[in-house]
Amino acid sequence: MSLAAIPTSVKYLSDGSMAAWPVPFPFGDAAQVAVKVVAAEGAERRLTLGRDYVVSRNCVVSVVPAGESIVIWLDAALETAARMQAAGALSVDAAVPAASVPVAAAPAGPDAATLQLLQELRTQVAALSTERDNALVQARQIAADEQVRRLSEEGAAQL
Repeated sequence: MSLAAIPTSVKYLSDGSMAAWPVPFPFGDAAQVAVKVVAAEGAERRLTLGRDYVVSRNCVVSVVPAGESIVIWLDAALETAARMQAAGALSVDAAVPAASVPVAAAPAGPDAATLQLLQELRTQVAALSTERDNALVQARQIAADEQVRRLSEEGAAQL
């Protein structure tokens, strides 16, 4: 099998319920897997590994809003890989049997470790959201107290 026969990118349309996206191509480490989200109107946003997504067991784990697409691609020099394969230093056939390369397969369900990671991410997002809401309430309270103090001082000065 040549490298040209292996897909190096995939695009999924999110329905908002899935967060683990299968990676159908071989890669050396997570840094070689690049990800972007494409909004329904076409705006693209490249995601950052470790902040916006993680790679776990050949899946990209990232929350993508419904109606947006996630594009996952191999961000490595394929030319170098082709030279390595030609020199016999890289055996794609041994690493990825032809039967294991999906051709337009629907995403498979996430495994238990990925589901656990997803749950942890959701918990962290919920905690950050609560923290943000509490900070906003506190900031509004401080601003209201300051306004009451200022108005009280102005009223006292007019007497």
